[in-house]
Amino acid sequence: MSLDEATLTETEKLNLPFLNLVAEEPEYHENLPVPVKDLEFFQKHMYQQDLASRARILDVGCGMARYAGDLADVFTYEGIDISEKMLEAARERNPQLNFKHMSFAHTDFPDGRFHGIWCF
Repeated sequence: MSLDEATLTETEKLNLPFLNLVAEEPEYHENLPVPVKDLEFFQKHMYQQDLASRARILDVGCGMARYAGDLADVFTYEGIDISEKMLEAARERNPQLNFKHMSFAHTDFPDGRFHGIWCF
């Protein structure tokens, strides 16, 4: 599924130019600290669920996928973002992971596909 920008919410339309600018400025986010406590809390919560297999999570607004590697170490990971420029950087950093160009308001995932959502 390719993102049809006409389906974006007004908020997404306002934010998309900013996201594209950030994608072009890697020094802006290259050395930001990983939110370790948030990741640990999320991981702990996900493990409290009675799952027969590795938990599957969706990273909403994954951007350049700064946390994708940490999340993929523990979960089956997929990321989505409205900025194709952000996703290009995400794919470059994490070529082994799945990223889709879509809005959370209009996903094509089947119900029940994910056990949790990360949106940081």
